[in-house]
Amino acid sequence: MSWDSIKESKKSDFLKVKDGQKVRLHILDEKPEHKVSHYVNEKYLTCDGAACHHCNEGVDKRESWKLSVYNFDEKRVQTLEQGKSVFGQIDEIRDTYKGEIKGLDFVISRKGSGPKDTKYKVIPVPTEFKAEMVPMKVEDVPF
Repeated sequence: MSWDSIKESKKSDFLKVKDGQKVRLHILDEKPEHKVSHYVNEKYLTCDGAACHHCNEGVDKRESWKLSVYNFDEKRVQTLEQGKSVFGQIDEIRDTYKGEIKGLDFVISRKGSGPKDTKYKVIPVPTEFKAEMVPMKVEDVPF
């Protein structure tokens, strides 16, 4: 990989839901990856846990989770990384369906653009996902 590949890359592997947008996706991973970070000098830095000097200085933590998803609009695999506002809703839906969400797709909508006024809504819908939509095995999706 070279620096030129950055210039050549046209699409992000991270799914971003914009204000007023709805995105239909299918979750590919069994479990989300949990991440804790601190916002310092306009950057998110990974929390080091018990030895973290940002925690010791009282810097607020931000929790997020990420999963590989199939984005129906983009027709490709992307990474969904969001906080509890999105993943809390997905978890409630998962509980309602007793953990069986492979038969579901999720429509995520966003209203708002700032940290204080943004609201997300997650709605489960019957899946339209087929394994052949992903050009590789789900187990091979990098994370």
